[in-house]
Amino acid sequence: MDAPEAGQKMGKKADTIARILQQARILFWNEGYSNVTTQRIADNAGITKGLLTHYFPRKRDIVAEINFIDFSRIYSFAYERTGNDAFLSYIITLYILRKAFCTQPQLRQISEEAFAGRSGSVNLNTLTERDSVYIEIIKQFNINMTLDDIHHKVIMSNGASAALAAHYYSGESGMSLDEYLKTSVMICGAMLEIPYFIRTSYYDRAMELIDRGEIPEFDYLNNNY
Repeated sequence: MDAPEAGQKMGKKADTIARILQQARILFWNEGYSNVTTQRIADNAGITKGLLTHYFPRKRDIVAEINFIDFSRIYSFAYERTGNDAFLSYIITLYILRKAFCTQPQLRQISEEAFAGRSGSVNLNTLTERDSVYIEIIKQFNINMTLDDIHHKVIMSNGASAALAAHYYSGESGMSLDEYLKTSVMICGAMLEIPYFIRTSYYDRAMELIDRGEIPEFDYLNNNY
């Protein structure tokens, strides 16, 4: 296969995956994750169900990929506006996404239904895809930590974050939205063993950028980053 033909095949694959994800995004938002079948997604994307399951064997894999794309878009957007500051961009991304989960019940419901019974679990593929972010943060603070160490800590951090979120959503925590978001983001910073006063300083800088309107609210349906 010559290079132009290979490029065309890769382009066609990327276009097909983009259609799947966009149609799934719309259907999940409008009808709920549980009410949407993979056949329906395939029909709306103009492909066979077999081709869809070739790319995404399980329906929840589609949600995991959408979530990763959203994380990546927000992170890249923030990275450009923070002078390539990896940790500041990471905090901004976590804050924006977690606030969206709190303020957009449909978004939270999609993930809760997709990953029911897997609270705090980590998709190993998307975890590995985020390695470039973790590597940048490790370099930024000269952290003596391997990626295997990071992966282990991310799993523990996700478990703690999920427990905190469940407590907050139950209405029994007594925490305000701002208190919950700060605590949740600080948990993720702690996994990297960055001192609390540094995490707090970066969190305050992130809030300044967000409050000034330099980082927009997240729009799940229109994927606005």
